[in-house]
Order: sequence, then structure tokens, then C-alpha cells
Amino acid sequence: MMKVACWKDSTGSPAGTFVAGDEYSWCHYNDGITGSQKFNYLLQGSANANSYVRVNADATTQQAGFGGGVSGTDKSISAAMQTAKAAAQVNLWFADWVSTALTEDLTLTGNETNKAAEVTADTWKTRTIGAAEATETTKTNLYTAAQKEKAAAERWKAAATAEAADALADLVRARTLLADLTAEIAPLARDESAAQTAYDEAVAAQAVRVAATAELGDLAVAANAAAVPPVVAAAATGARAVLDAAAATKASVEAQQAFHDARADWAADNLAPVATELADLKAHQARLDLEVAAAETKFDNARKACKVAAFEGAQEAREKAVA
Repeated sequence: MMKVACWKDSTGSPAGTFVAGDEYSWCHYNDGITGSQKFNYLLQGSANANSYVRVNADATTQQAGFGGGVSGTDKSISAAMQTAKAAAQVNLWFADWVSTALTEDLTLTGNETNKAAEVTADTWKTRTIGAAEATETTKTNLYTAAQKEKAAAERWKAAATAEAADALADLVRARTLLADLTAEIAPLARDESAAQTAYDEAVAAQAVRVAATAELGDLAVAANAAAVPPVVAAAATGARAVLDAAAATKASVEAQQAFHDARADWAADNLAPVATELADLKAHQARLDLEVAAAETKFDNARKACKVAAFEGAQEAREKAVA
């Protein structure tokens, strides 16, 4: 309750006294500072026109005027009351309709209440007959106008029927013409498409050639002072310049290779006699190596034969000694 009250805790002096600063800003209705008031405005006394107690009392007073039911204490709107209200509304609508219809008839026949009091019965009869004759004339005129409108509508219908027939004939002719045009246009369209394709291909090829020519560039021009007018040297451009540079590089590499080949040939020519002598010496060494190997083989064989002869001599000496 304290959290939703119109007043905060008192800050006045003496203690318990409320001042203007103690009122919540969102609370707009109160009975003023009373010193001990600390309740929400909906719970305040009936002296406050916006309090719950005052509103409830006013509602009770107003409700007392809606007595009903058997005992007179039913203060709600019953189903019978709703039905009665609906029936009264329907009767009111019907009465309005009847009143409107009678007013229209009164306008057509004349409103006697607006006539002078001295009008006699014969005068009224004459006027009534005149009004009836005028009404008849009006109806006749309306009928004649309706007949004319009917005739005009029939003429319009006949014209519209004829136009529809003409439109149908035009449609048949248009379809025939469309078929003829389609038969003629299709080959022309194919030829035009083929020609357009060929043209596009030629344009694309020309663009490729132009681009290739631009990338290829111009040839180098050598200087010629004797020409008239003298020709000034001009370097190649584009791919031709690259080709010229590559050709110059190739020539330089070939010249260097020829120089090195010539040095190699010169060295080979100078080394040829020594190489021949070296080869002969290597061959002589190989022969000597073979002779040494053969001598060592013979030496080994002789050593083995010596050992055999010494063994046989020792055996023979031992046998003689034994004998």
C-alpha cells in the first residue's frame, strides 16, 4: 500500500508532517495535505470526486433508476427488455417508411392543409381532376419518352449487331493476313538472322585483327640519309620490338657460343699431340702391366716348382738315409 500511495514518507517538521515535496508526481488527485494522509487517491473518502468510494456511490445512485424484474430489484437489462427494444425499433422504422410513403402521395395529389379555408368542394374537385389529368399527361409523356428510348435502344442494338458482324469479318481477314505475313516473314527473319550472325562474326574478327595489329606494332625503320626526304631511324614497337630484341639476343648468344666453340677447337688442336703421346704412354703402361703380371705368374710357378723339387729331393735323401 505504501509503495502505491500518493504520498511518500513525511519529511516535514515536526515529524509526521507532510509537505508538498512528499507528493508523488504521478498522483494527480488528492484531498490536500492533512498531516497524516498516506493512501492512494482511489481509497480516499467520498469528499474526493475521483475517489473509488465517491464513484461507487454515484454508480449505485444511477443504478437505482433501472428497476425491473418481478421484485423490482433486478437492475440488469433482461432479454425481455432487449426484445422489447428491438420490436420498438422495428415499429419505428416501419412508421418512418409509412410516413415517407404518405408524404410522397400527399405531394403528388396536393396537400389540402395548405389550401385556403374558403376553397369549395367543387373547386377542390376541379383541382383534383386537373391534378389527375396533369398526372395522366405526365405519365403519357413518360410513356412516349420510354417508347422513344426503346426505339433508340433497338436502333443501337441493330447497329451494334452490324458492327459485331463487321468486326467478325475483319477478324477473319486479319487472321488470313496474319497467316500470309507469317509465311512470308519467317524466311525473311531467318535470312536476316543469318546475315546478322555473319555480320557479327565479321565485326568480331575485324576487332581481333585490329587488336592483333595493335599488339604487333610497327616495324623498325633504318636510317637513310640519302633518301629524299632523309629517313630517320625508328625503333620497332609492340611485339615487333620484342621480336627485334629477341633476335638481337639470339645473335649475341650465337656469337658468344661461336667464340667459345673456337676456343674449344683451339685448345683441342693444341692438346692433340700431347693427348696422342699420353694415349701411347697409357697403352705402353698397359703392356708393361701385362708383362709384369705374366712375369709374376711365371715367378709363382717357378717358386711352386722349386718347392716341389726341394720336397722330392728331401724325400729322396731321407729314403737314402733310412736305407
